[in-house]
Amino acid sequence: MRGAHRWHALRALLLAACLCGTLFEARATTPSPAMGGLLPIEQLGVDVWDGPDGPGAGWVRDIAEDPQGFLWLATPNGLARFDGRRFRRFTAVDTPGLPHSGIRSLALARDGRLWVALDHGGIRVMRDGVIERPREATAFPADTHAVDMLVDRHDVLWAATPQGLWRIAEGTAKQVRLGDIRSLALRGDVLWVRTRNDGLLRVDGDRISAHPDAPACKGSWVATGEAGSLYTSCAEGIWRWDAAGSRWERISDAIGVGPLHVDRNDAVWFGTRDGLTRWHRGRTDVRRGALMLPDWRIRAFHRDSAGDLWLGTFSAGLVRLHDGAVRTIGAPEGLQIDGPSALLLGPGGDLFVGAFPGGLARWAWNRGVTGRWTQDTGLPGRGVWALAADPRHPQGFWVGGDEGLAWWENGALRRQGPGGLAYRDPIRVLYVDPAQADTLWIGPPDGGVVEVRPLLARAHDTRHGLDVGAVRTFLRDRRGRLLVGGTRGAFVLGRNGWQPLLPARHGVTGVSAIAEGEAGVLWLSSDFAGLVRIEDDEVRAYGTAQGLPFWPVHSLQLDDHGRLWMSGDDGLVNFLLADHARWRKGEIDAIPMVQLGHRDGLRDVEINGWGSPDSLRLPHGTLAYPGSGSVALVDVSRRDASRLEPGEVYIDRVWADARQLPPGRAVVLVPEERALRVEFSAIEKLRPESVTFRYRLEGLDPTWQPVGRSGEVVYPHLEPGTFRFRLQARLPGQDWVESVVSVPITVEPYFWETTLFKGLVLAIAGLALFAFWRVRRRQDKRVARSLAKARAFLREVIDTSPNPIFVRRRDGDYAVVNRAAMEIPGLDPASQDPATAPAHDAGPLQRLEAMDEEVLRTGEERSIPELAITDVHGRERWFRVVKRPGIGPDADAVDHVIGTAVDVTSFKLAELELLRNREVLRESREEARDLSRQLLHAQEDERRRLAAEMHDDLTQRMAGLAMLAWSTAASTPKSGTGESLQELAGELERLANDVQAMARELHPPALAGLGLVDALASECANFSRRTGLTVAWRTELASVQVDEAVGIAIYRIVQEALRNALAHAGQCRVQVRVEACEGGFRVVIEDDGTGFDPAQRRQAASLGLSSMRERARLAGLALDIDSAPGHGTRIAIRCTGPRGSDPSPA
Repeated sequence: MRGAHRWHALRALLLAACLCGTLFEARATTPSPAMGGLLPIEQLGVDVWDGPDGPGAGWVRDIAEDPQGFLWLATPNGLARFDGRRFRRFTAVDTPGLPHSGIRSLALARDGRLWVALDHGGIRVMRDGVIERPREATAFPADTHAVDMLVDRHDVLWAATPQGLWRIAEGTAKQVRLGDIRSLALRGDVLWVRTRNDGLLRVDGDRISAHPDAPACKGSWVATGEAGSLYTSCAEGIWRWDAAGSRWERISDAIGVGPLHVDRNDAVWFGTRDGLTRWHRGRTDVRRGALMLPDWRIRAFHRDSAGDLWLGTFSAGLVRLHDGAVRTIGAPEGLQIDGPSALLLGPGGDLFVGAFPGGLARWAWNRGVTGRWTQDTGLPGRGVWALAADPRHPQGFWVGGDEGLAWWENGALRRQGPGGLAYRDPIRVLYVDPAQADTLWIGPPDGGVVEVRPLLARAHDTRHGLDVGAVRTFLRDRRGRLLVGGTRGAFVLGRNGWQPLLPARHGVTGVSAIAEGEAGVLWLSSDFAGLVRIEDDEVRAYGTAQGLPFWPVHSLQLDDHGRLWMSGDDGLVNFLLADHARWRKGEIDAIPMVQLGHRDGLRDVEINGWGSPDSLRLPHGTLAYPGSGSVALVDVSRRDASRLEPGEVYIDRVWADARQLPPGRAVVLVPEERALRVEFSAIEKLRPESVTFRYRLEGLDPTWQPVGRSGEVVYPHLEPGTFRFRLQARLPGQDWVESVVSVPITVEPYFWETTLFKGLVLAIAGLALFAFWRVRRRQDKRVARSLAKARAFLREVIDTSPNPIFVRRRDGDYAVVNRAAMEIPGLDPASQDPATAPAHDAGPLQRLEAMDEEVLRTGEERSIPELAITDVHGRERWFRVVKRPGIGPDADAVDHVIGTAVDVTSFKLAELELLRNREVLRESREEARDLSRQLLHAQEDERRRLAAEMHDDLTQRMAGLAMLAWSTAASTPKSGTGESLQELAGELERLANDVQAMARELHPPALAGLGLVDALASECANFSRRTGLTVAWRTELASVQVDEAVGIAIYRIVQEALRNALAHAGQCRVQVRVEACEGGFRVVIEDDGTGFDPAQRRQAASLGLSSMRERARLAGLALDIDSAPGHGTRIAIRCTGPRGSDPSPA
C-alpha cells in the first residue's frame, strides 16, 4: 500500500498544479506564481484522534514511523503504536522495561529499532515489542531526558538534553558538547544543533563549529530542507538562512512557535496563535481553527511514507492533514454564498450555484465568481430552489424559486416558461423531460406535480392517482417511464396514468432520489426504508445492518467506476456494485462502504440536498455537492489506487486463557489452557474502517470465517491437536490479502486424552465386555429374583404409606390403589361396581377423573391444592392431590396417570380456627374503638357541663361580687378601706375573666353557635392574645359542614398543635389556614420553629402527638405530621366524605 500512497502523492501534486491555475486562482485578482503548484492549505483534509480512542493523552510529543508502516507516538502517558485502525499503548503498568510512562522523544534506527527517551529516566530501545536498556545507553545519565533525538545514516544516535549533546554509537555513549540543547536537524552528514544560549552549532564528523546565528536569537528549534534550506525559530520570530547572501532573513514574527517542519517543496510549517501556518517563497498561508484544526500548539511534525502530514498537539491528540479526493469551493476560495441548494453546469462549462437565500452565482474555473443574480436582477424570489438545463437550448437554463419560473440566457433572467408562458407559483423541483420537447415537470412545495408546456400548465394530483406528497425528485428511465419521488413514496407515469411504483407493504416513503443503473436496476433513497434496490419484482432495502453509515440518504449518483454514491447529513458514502453482487451471493458478510468526510477535504459534512439538483456529475467523472456553506468537488478516481500489502496484515497479540503469547511463533497450550484469543489488524491509515477480515483455524474451521471489521476472534475451547491460525484482509473492490505471518498452535492433551490412554481404555473395555457377557447369564436369574422381591417390597411401601396413592389406566380402571386410598369413596375397587358401590358425593371423584383426562390429553402434571372429601367413615377431610403422567412401554405416549394425595386436614382445621380467631380479634378491636369514641364523647359532655356551670353560675357570681365591690368602694373614702375594695373588685373581674376563659377552653361555645371556621378563627385570636404567640389566620372557605364530633375533634387538634408550638417550637410564628381540597377541606397548622424528628418523638411516646392521632382516627380524619429539626412543623387535618363534604366557598 505504501507504493500506492507514493503514486497518490505524485498524482496529488499534478492535480494541485492544475487546480492552482484554475479553481483556486480566484482567491486573488492576480494569481501568485510563488505557490509553485502547492495545494492551498485550506483544501487539505483533517483527521483528529483524541479522547478514549486516541493515543492515550492529548499531548503528543513526538512521532516516528517504522518500516512496516506503524506510527509511534511519545506521550506523557506512555508509548502508543497506531496502525490507522486502533492505538496500542505501552505503559509502565503493562510493559516490562518501562520504569515509568512519561515518553519524551523517539528515533528510529536503520535496523528498525526504536529509541525511546524517557522523562528523567534515560534512554531505552524497543525491538520486536520488547523494551530494554541497551548496553551503549548505560553511560547516558538516568536522571536526565533527551528533548530531541536523531539517527544519522551511519546509525549514530544523537540526543539533545538540557545538559548537552550526546553521541551513542558502537556500544558507547559520549557527551560531545555541554549546554542547553533544544533541537536537532540533519542534512546529509551535517548535524545542526540548536542551543538556547550558545547559538547555532554545526557538527560535521568529529568537528563541531559555530554557525552564524539569527540576530539576538534565543533559539528553540532548527529545521532543514531537502534543497539545503536552513530555518530556526527564535523568541522574536522565525528565520531563514540565505546561503547566497550569507545572512539570515526573518520570514515570520510569530512568537511562541514550536517545532518546524520543511516539506519536499521547501515549504516550512509551524504553529502560531493564528493557526497552522505554511511559508513558501515569501507567501504565508494560515489554516485557522475554524477549519477543523483543534489546537495550534503543535509539538511534533511527521511526513509519512504516503505523503500525509501528521501533527502532535499539546492538548488535542493526533492530527493528520491529507490531500484527499475532495476539493472545496467556499469563502476562502472567493465563493461567498449563503446556503447553497442547487448546482448546474451552464453555458461555457461554468458552474452555477443556486442558494437560498443567497441567490445565484456563476463560478468560472479560471476566474472565480464572474456574476451574481438576486431578486433585484430578475430572480423569481429571494433565492434559488431549483436549476434545470435543457439540452435542446444549451445557451441557457431554467431557474425556479418561491415566485415561479425564469429563463437565464446571456447573463439576463426573463420571468417566463416554455413558449413564453408565465408561471408564478412556488417551485421546489425542476426537471426537463428528455423525451418530450419543451416540457418541464415542476414539483411545488404543497404536493402534486405540474406539467408545463408552451402555453399550457397542467396539474397532476390525487384526482389523477398521484398521491406523492411534496415532490423531491424526477427521472425518465430507459423504458421511457416518468418516475417521481416524494414524501409519500414513488410513482410512475405510464399508459394507464399514475401508479405507485411499489406496493404500500414495502414502506418506501420519503423518496428523495432515484438513480438507474445497468439493466434497468433502480436505486431509491427513502427516509424510512433506507437505500432501496428494485430489479424486476425483487425489492430489497439496506440500512445500518448492511453497513450504511448514516440515514437518511439525500442524493444518489452512479460514477464511471461502478460505484453508487450517496450524500447525507454526515458526509458522503459509496460502495462498489461489484461488492454488492458478492454480498448477495454470500461471498462477504457485509457490503464494504467507503465514507468521505473531513479527512478527505470535505469542509461541510452536512450534504443535506435540499435543492434540485442536489448533486451534479461533471465532465471527467467529478461529482459536485452543495454543502451548508460551500461546494464540494469529488474526484471519484482517487479511490482506485489504495491497496493492502501482505506485510500490512498482521496478528498483534495471542492469549491462551489469561497468558499472553508472542505472535508469529509456535504456540503451545498446556492441557489446562483451552481458550484461545487472537487480536489482529491491518495497517491502513487512510480508510481503516473499509478493511474487512476473515480467518481460518486450519484443523478446525473447514472454510474461511468472516469477521467483518472486528479485530478479534475467540475460540473458547479447543480440543487437543495441531492447528494453524491464518488471517486475510481486503479493501473494497480488491482481492483478499493474506498475512505473511500465521500462528502454529499445538494443544497438549491430558493423559486421558492421549492415544496410549485411549488404546488402554479400548483394551480394558474389550475384556470387560467379555467378562460381562460371561456374568450376564448368571445375573439374569439373580436379577429376576431380585426384581420380584423389589416389586413385593415396593407394593408393601405403597400399601403402608399414610398418603393415598393410586394409578388409573387410560381405560378408566384403577390399576393400583393403596390402603390409604381405600378410604376415599370411589377409589376402592369394590366401589367401582355399581351394584355394590355405597352412596357418596360424586363431586370430588368427578374432579379427580376430569384431572385424569386433562393429564392424559396434555401429558402435563396437574394438581388441586385443597379437595374436600367425606371418607368412607363419614369424616370430612382435606387432601392436596397431584396427578402426573405415566409413560407406557412404548415410551411415546401417556399410558396412565399416577395420583398422590396428601392429607392436609389438620392444617385446614388450624386455618379455619385462625380465621375464627381473627374475626374475634377484629370484633374486639371494633369494641375498643367504640369504647374510646364513647369515652371522648363522655369527656366532651362533661367539659360542656362544667363549662356551662362555670359560665352561668360561677362567672355570674364573681361578676356580681365585683360590681358590689365597685359600688361599695365608690361610697367609701379612697384611703384605707376604699382602696382595698377597689383592688378586690379588680381581682374579682380578672378572676371572672379567667373562669370564663377556662370555660371556653373546656368547651368552645363558638363552635356550636358560629360553626367550625369562625370558632377556629376565634381560638387563634384568643390564643395569640393570651400567650403572645404570633398566630396568623387564613381561610379559603367561609364555612364547612361537619357534624359535632368531627368539629370538636378538629378544634381540639388545633388547640393541641398551638399549645405544642408554644411549648416546644421556641420563638416562632404560626399560621393556621383552612383550604379546599379534593372531596372536602383541609386545616393546616404550620410553624417556623425548631421542629423535631418524628421518628424519635414516636419512640419517646409523645402524649400530645398520640392524642391528636387518636382523635383524628376516631373522627375519621386524615392527619399528616411533617417536621424536621431546624425546619419547623406542619400538621395537616384532611376531612373528606360525608362528614366534610360541600365546602362553602368564601
